[in-house]
Amino acid sequence: MSNKICIIDPIHHLPGLKLLFPEAEYYSRDPDNFFRAGSTRHLTQNEFHSMYGFNYRTDWDTITSENYEYVIITYHLLDSIESSPTRTPESYMIMEYIYNIIRTNTFKKVALIDTYDYDYDPSLFPNLPIDIFFKRYKNKNKQYGKNVFAFPISMFVVPCVLWTILNKKTMITETPRKNAIMWCGSLYDHIDDRFNQYSYRRTMFNNIHHLIEPHYNLSEQSYLNTIEQYKIGLDLKGVGAPNKRTFELMSRNTLIMSNMTDLDWGFEHSEPGLRSCIDCDNFDLNTLFDTPEEFKIKSELLLNNEEAYTKALNRQNYLIDKYMNKDYLRNYILRHIMNN
Repeated sequence: MSNKICIIDPIHHLPGLKLLFPEAEYYSRDPDNFFRAGSTRHLTQNEFHSMYGFNYRTDWDTITSENYEYVIITYHLLDSIESSPTRTPESYMIMEYIYNIIRTNTFKKVALIDTYDYDYDPSLFPNLPIDIFFKRYKNKNKQYGKNVFAFPISMFVVPCVLWTILNKKTMITETPRKNAIMWCGSLYDHIDDRFNQYSYRRTMFNNIHHLIEPHYNLSEQSYLNTIEQYKIGLDLKGVGAPNKRTFELMSRNTLIMSNMTDLDWGFEHSEPGLRSCIDCDNFDLNTLFDTPEEFKIKSELLLNNEEAYTKALNRQNYLIDKYMNKDYLRNYILRHIMNN
């Protein structure tokens, strides 16, 4: 797969794929009267280039099997499924347009990175011309199709979280950090009985707010600067997992405390049902909590015991260094594409 890769990313959810596959051509769509994704900041060519430093292609008629052997699509899949209650006309039509390209060509393999934040099995949707699926939220305690793999460093936000983590800071300020826990983010409880998707971010926040230092209405850069002032950042589960905040905290060498979730990170030696173990690649158990009471106990430990804090931060940085770098992620995607 030297120079035959095509990336189709209609609303540029994952421009970071270009860092993994610099030889690939990256196709997207200009926002127009019909196809304009306001909720994910659909960028114009100039806005995109200003943020990511390269241009996206819009000449989709060149996406043929004469020009490419492999195709990687990125989209929030559920909104494009005809039978889905979340379907939108523009999402359905843009994906049908892409599927028509796939069906009228003979690509060797087609992969789809699904950025939707629910943990359904995309391989169960009938008649999709997709060979391999990568999921943002893959539940490690559920069974999925054999062609479905975890890829949590993906979501529909700007800037792209893959871009953020691959460009993480290597030089961290030596200024002593505040021995406290910071929070910044929107507050809500999300209840969707249609898909059995529930999160109680506001409820949890209300129960622990006296133990943290919240910040509100910060600009992107002010927020990143604020992260670096604290030893610990709180990352409450949103609609799905992980959050944009997860990778912003990681990129600033700040220890994350977060809700227990069933998220499959795609780490090696990680077994279903295990929260943490010596031989498994998981985050330190002291950074994960289920209840306000558990948060209080573990946060006090991390703030008052330097050995426990350093151990947890070293574990987090070990996982970032091992699994969230260009070589590993590129090979991870290629391995699953070539072996399925």
